[in-house]
Amino acid sequence: MRHLVAVLALLAAASPLSAQFQPDPQYERILVPVFFSGPGANGADWATNLELTATTRNIKMPVPVLLGDYYICTLDVCSCDLKDLIEEGKIESVCPEFEDASGILLYVPRNLDPDELHIAARVMDRSRVSDRYGTAIPVVRERDAPDNPMILLDLPTDPRYRVALRLYDIFGYDDLYEVKFFDMNERRRGNEGLLLTTEIRVLVQPQPQGNPARFPMRPSFAFVGDLVAAYPQLASVPSIGIEITAGDLLISPPQPHPRFYALASITNNTTQEVTIVAPR
Repeated sequence: MRHLVAVLALLAAASPLSAQFQPDPQYERILVPVFFSGPGANGADWATNLELTATTRNIKMPVPVLLGDYYICTLDVCSCDLKDLIEEGKIESVCPEFEDASGILLYVPRNLDPDELHIAARVMDRSRVSDRYGTAIPVVRERDAPDNPMILLDLPTDPRYRVALRLYDIFGYDDLYEVKFFDMNERRRGNEGLLLTTEIRVLVQPQPQGNPARFPMRPSFAFVGDLVAAYPQLASVPSIGIEITAGDLLISPPQPHPRFYALASITNNTTQEVTIVAPR
C-alpha cells in the first residue's frame, strides 16, 4: 500500500477569535476527526486506516489533494516520489506518521465535485480483528459542518461502557463550547431534563514541523475521555443527550461560516467494540 507523505513548516500563531474569519478561496478543508494508532484499555491495539480514491466522471484527470503543504508525495518501500495529484482510479493511504489524537485536515479544490473524491476512515482494534473489522469514522467537509447547536442523542451511562466526547474547530480557533447534558427519558416525555451545563475549550494544536499557516494539518481540539468520570452527576440517569453550542456563535453577529464539529464514541469496556455517534 502506498502512503501519502507531506513535507511540512511550523504553523504560524492561530488567528484570534476577534479576527474576521475567511475561508480559503481555492481549497476546502476536510476534517477526519479520528486518525490515531496505539495501545488502549484492556489490551486493545488501535489503528486507523485513511484511504482516498478519485473517480472523475467527465475529464479523466488526477485530483489534487493537499496534506498540510502545497504538495504531497507517495511513499513505498523503496522511494518517495513528489507529486500533487491522486490519479483517477488509484487508491492511496495517508501515512501513519501523521496520525494525531486531534485527527487530520485534508484540502481539496473548491470546484471539485464531492462525488469525485472518495475518502474512507476506519478505526479498528488489531488485537480483535478475528471478531470485527472496525468502525467507520465520518469524514466532514467544510461545506457540511453542522449549524448551531449540535445534538448528540442516546449516550449510555452504564459502567459497561465509556463514552468519550471530541470537539473540533475546523478552522483552528481557540474557543469555548457551551455543553448541556440532558436526561434522555425526560426529553422523551417532553421535559427539559437538564442535568448539567458546562464549558469546554477547544485548543489550537501543535502542528508538525514545517506545516505552513495556510494549510494547517491539525484542527483545534478538545477531548473528554470518559464523560461519566468527568461529570459524575450524569450517572444518575440511564442515558444522556448532549447539546453543544460554540461560544462565538452565542454572540451577535455570529461567525458567518459553520466550522465546528463534535463526535461521541461509545466503547464497550470488555470487547472494546466502538460505536460512533455523530450529529445529524
